[in-house]
Amino acid sequence: MANRIFGLSGSGMDVDQMVKDLMKARRTRYDAMYQKRVQLEWKKTDYTTMYTAIKDFDNINSDFQLQSKLTPKKVVSSNDSQVAVTALADSANINHSIEVIQLATGVTKSSTDGAGTASAIGSTVNKNTLITQLGLTAADLKDTDGDGVPDPVSITISDGTNEKTIEVDLTKSITEMVSQINNAGLNIKASYDTSLDMFFLSTTKTGADAAIKVTEDTVDTAGTKTLLGDLLKLGTMDGTSATGSAGQNAKVKLDGINMEFSSNTFTVAGITYTAKTETTSPVSVTVTPDIDQTVANVKEYVNKYNELLAKLYGEINEKKYSDFLPLTDAQKSEMSESEIKQWEEKAKSGMLSRDSTLRGLVEKMRSVFSSTIGGVSGDYRTLSSIGITATSYVTSDGGVNSLSLKEGGLLSVDETELKKALEKDPDIAQKLFATKSDTTGNNGFSVKLNLVLDDTVKSLQEVSGGSTLSMDNSNLGKQITRYNEQLDAMLKRLEQEEERYYKQFSAMEVAISKLNQQSSWLSQYSSSGN
Repeated sequence: MANRIFGLSGSGMDVDQMVKDLMKARRTRYDAMYQKRVQLEWKKTDYTTMYTAIKDFDNINSDFQLQSKLTPKKVVSSNDSQVAVTALADSANINHSIEVIQLATGVTKSSTDGAGTASAIGSTVNKNTLITQLGLTAADLKDTDGDGVPDPVSITISDGTNEKTIEVDLTKSITEMVSQINNAGLNIKASYDTSLDMFFLSTTKTGADAAIKVTEDTVDTAGTKTLLGDLLKLGTMDGTSATGSAGQNAKVKLDGINMEFSSNTFTVAGITYTAKTETTSPVSVTVTPDIDQTVANVKEYVNKYNELLAKLYGEINEKKYSDFLPLTDAQKSEMSESEIKQWEEKAKSGMLSRDSTLRGLVEKMRSVFSSTIGGVSGDYRTLSSIGITATSYVTSDGGVNSLSLKEGGLLSVDETELKKALEKDPDIAQKLFATKSDTTGNNGFSVKLNLVLDDTVKSLQEVSGGSTLSMDNSNLGKQITRYNEQLDAMLKRLEQEEERYYKQFSAMEVAISKLNQQSSWLSQYSSSGN
């Protein structure tokens, strides 16, 4: 940067203000381009908000096509305390009969004495190590290498399907051994109750395949005592029902057919049964359409539909204030925070006003709603025929049934009409909303709407980059990148031009100073000559 020399000539010129005034005109084009870039960034932000809203409803619309939403079932057990039931949407509307002959069980082994009653497993209150808790001494235990430290105990445990071997260090506590077993990756959990001083092993699954089988080395020098079986008093665990270390399947008679299941909760023909006790007489199960739930689901869906439509109208109809452009830093420096906030609220308004992509989506949503489902026969072939109607589309000149910026097409549900249709045909909501066909016209309302929403989501990705606010290869992203490049180049030129002005004024100041010096010398010379 060149040296700036001002004031030497005594001219009294305000060079900084003069340069500022000269550059102000030069910056007009830069500021205009800066404002255009900011407007594109705001537009990209608004597009991102709409993309997210449309994408979210697209997912809701897809989920709504599930049978659980459109044809939920209500199932009742005649004895819920013995057999509880729930129904899937694909269960048939018929009655069933079930008898529980035997419940499924797993295996639990606990510390016991010879009489089978609970008793403490340790002979002392010192539980720092397995040795002290079990009242053992080093002399009692195997020490094959003679280093004074008892040998670790090798224990192989099977859950009936998988098998793992662990090495238990007797100088560690019983809680550390519990962790070893629980982290072995088996369907078996160990626990220790400090108040009862009892050790437990339990399978985490039920059924005939669930078992606890333990093979372990003896720990004492006499070779007579095992850690789990003898010292912790769990007894023999050979994985068989004879020793109580194998589970059993649930046995039921369903609609006269004998069945077995590894769990007390099982699903047959779309109905999930939970057997709680063995039954003395058959329990009847009745499946009927849950019309009230269907109506509730439709109303919830319509609310989400209306939320999206209202959001679309909010963007399309938002007023645009053309006279309120983005503020430059220089403009902001002359305004208060409240003034800046009020200005930018208007400057940001209407970024998507009358946007063609959003208007196109509203038009298509209207068209889809008013369409007839071609593959459905009978009295109910449109949504309006089952009590789902739309408000009129009103133009600014008062005309009816033509798309405009005025809000229209919001849906409402006549519960009485919808229930009447569902009572006549329990599957009608499924037919009108979720029918899928190779022929587009035969698709249900939600299926048709998915195609429309997917197309709009794709368009918004191309226009603005979808859900990302960062620069990308979308149309807006490319435009913003180009503006950034042009602004950088313009700023560089402006800085160079400003520096040139300062150099020129600096040179002028130097020239004027020299001229003043010469004038002073001539004046002095003339005076001395007289």
